[in-house]
Amino acid sequence: MPSRRPKYSGSLYRRGPVWQIQYFVDGVRFRESAKTTSKDEASKLLSKRLAEERAGESSKSKPSTVESISELYLAGQRARWKKETIKWTGIIVRKHIIPAFGSRNPASIILGDLDKFIAHKKEEGLSEPRINRLLVILKAILRYAVRNKVLRELPEFPKPFSEAPYVRTGHIDEADWFQLSLMMPDEEPWLRALMHAAWTFGFRLGELTYMRVKQIDLDRHTITLPTGSTKNSMPRRVVMNPDGQLTKLLADAVEGKSPEAYVFSRDERGSAPIRNFRVSWDRLVTACKIKTGSGKDGKLLFHDLRRSAITRMASAGLSESDSMSVAGHLSSAVHRRYKQISEWDARKIAAKIDV
Repeated sequence: MPSRRPKYSGSLYRRGPVWQIQYFVDGVRFRESAKTTSKDEASKLLSKRLAEERAGESSKSKPSTVESISELYLAGQRARWKKETIKWTGIIVRKHIIPAFGSRNPASIILGDLDKFIAHKKEEGLSEPRINRLLVILKAILRYAVRNKVLRELPEFPKPFSEAPYVRTGHIDEADWFQLSLMMPDEEPWLRALMHAAWTFGFRLGELTYMRVKQIDLDRHTITLPTGSTKNSMPRRVVMNPDGQLTKLLADAVEGKSPEAYVFSRDERGSAPIRNFRVSWDRLVTACKIKTGSGKDGKLLFHDLRRSAITRMASAGLSESDSMSVAGHLSSAVHRRYKQISEWDARKIAAKIDV
């Protein structure tokens, strides 16, 4: 049995009467015979090897950098994270963390370096919540280095900035929606169908842009989101009104397309899915002059249609459990943050209490 020593300082064990030493370099285990029957002499050899590693004098030493560890960390998360999460985390690492710490040995990072990093990011104009997120990613990378025995222990991190509750309240009422409907361009029918789906059932944009024809059953008037296609990975199914506007729009959107084709596409075959429609959206919301959105200066965001749909469900008398089932929320607290008081309900409340 190996002798007990402090964590990450290697170990001693015997093979017959001769003592052996064992230690790690960049997560790789190395063993060596001490060529002695004396435990004290074997312990001195182990201490010597560890000192060489710390000084970088060992031939086995391979300088580990934050950049190399970051690449291993991201590669290890590809099987666990969604593709978009890997993509944006990689962008953040390359844009912010690598320029500051990429060539550094993780063991050389101290609290003062992190304080300088924060000050530099503030000079670049980054908000405190964004800096918090950068530190979370850097800490995860260094923690990965500790787990792989490249780093002995995490450096001390500064306390995160306190963040105000992130609550958006942007939504529109029936009058705003009617105005939007009038301004929707006829030459982009996919935009009308996309917006109707979000306004009616509160679908998220990602759920719509990746939606396939096989998910829509016009005979049973259902839309199915399979496992893994939603934010919480839970499946969801909604039933459409057979005589509703959304049913007609989706029937036109899927006509002549194969089951694997995209529902919302710029071409008739459904092979060119809608991904970026910022220009069309900006043109539409600017023309409508709606000021109740959650964007800058009250600009309407597409996600505000989801908040509006959940608000309409509450106004229509749906129970919280029913509206959560339609919206795909698992938490009542999150669902209540989405639910706003519509202007119509606010007027009814005013009529009751302002007498």
